[in-house]
Amino acid sequence: MTPKSCFTILHVSILAATLLTLEVSCIDECHVQIKVRRYTEYKALLGEELKIDCPVTFCDDTPPEIYWDKLQQTYVPVNISRGSRFKSEWKTIKPLEGVSVLIIQNFVRNDSGVYWCGSSSSLGHKIKVSVNVLNSSPTNRQLQSRGDQKLRTLSGLLCLVLLDLWCLSS
Repeated sequence: MTPKSCFTILHVSILAATLLTLEVSCIDECHVQIKVRRYTEYKALLGEELKIDCPVTFCDDTPPEIYWDKLQQTYVPVNISRGSRFKSEWKTIKPLEGVSVLIIQNFVRNDSGVYWCGSSSSLGHKIKVSVNVLNSSPTNRQLQSRGDQKLRTLSGLLCLVLLDLWCLSS
C-alpha cells in the first residue's frame, strides 16, 4: 500500500467518524428529546430542598408534559409527581428548549435512589440521588461524569494511531 493511499484511508476514516458523531435532525418528524446526561448524580443534605433538572427539547410552542419516576427496590417505576413533598416545575430556557425541575422538599434518607424523567415519546438517562454525608460539599450540586465521552475519544485516537502505525509500516 502506498503512503498516498494510506493517508486517503486516514482522511476518509476521520471524515466517517466526524459524520457518525453529528446529530441528525429530520424536518418531517420531530420528537421530544430528553437531554439528561449519563451518570448524572445529585447529592442532598437531609432536611434540605433538592432540585433535579431534566433538560428537554421539543418541536412546537407548547412545552411537553414531563413525568418523573423513582425506581423502587423491585425495579418498578413509581410516579412521584403527586407526593406532598414532591413538586415539578417548568423553566423555559429559549424557544423549543426548557427544563423540567423535580423539587424534593425536606429531603429524607428514603428519597435517595434512582430517578428519571420522561415524556410520551422519550425517556432520559437515570439520575442517581444520594444523601450527602459530608457537609463540606455544596448541596444541590450536579455531578457529571463524562466517562463515556472520554472512552469514545480514547477509542477514536487509538484507532487513528493504529492506522498511522500500519500505514508507516507498509
